[in-house]
Amino acid sequence: MKKHILSLSSKSVVFALLALNFNSCTDHHHDDDHKHEEESINKVELTLTPDSLGLPAQTVVWSDLDGDGGNAPILPDTIRLTPGIQYTAELSYKHVYNGGEHLVNTEIRNEADEHLVCFSPIQLIQVVILEITRTDKDNQGKELGLTSKWKALISEKGAVRISLKHQPNGIKNGSCDVGETDAEIDFPYSSIQ
Repeated sequence: MKKHILSLSSKSVVFALLALNFNSCTDHHHDDDHKHEEESINKVELTLTPDSLGLPAQTVVWSDLDGDGGNAPILPDTIRLTPGIQYTAELSYKHVYNGGEHLVNTEIRNEADEHLVCFSPIQLIQVVILEITRTDKDNQGKELGLTSKWKALISEKGAVRISLKHQPNGIKNGSCDVGETDAEIDFPYSSIQ
């Protein structure tokens, strides 16, 4: 299992919380006779549950229910991590419409061999402060990233950019540099006691 060591600067206290390109993948059934409607991801939930007993789980939510150009998105609260404690993280990608919610994770898992969740620091200088490890895989044994383990190594604050990459046609190779971005958001966090 590949570990992703994230580094952030203590000077990165200004968070550029942007939602970019929030379109989920077309519902592919690899059948040229069917047309499939594209569904936008307009709500992202990140839930972190500490592996240690006695600490509460937390969920941070980003949403932009009216899409680009309407009202400003609702930005996530700051994730609070206790240094040295490992957390199990789960991402939920949703499409909210007419008062209902559709969990897009089902389509992502069905096409896991064409998706990868990437975790990247927002940084000014290199200081290793956060470790993130993907814990789920596609049917080819390659990492997916809807579930992961997080651990703050030191007391610090910063942000983590979480990107859902669409990597069709066999280009998925574990790299975040290939494919299109279906959803991307910056989640602020603090591990300062």
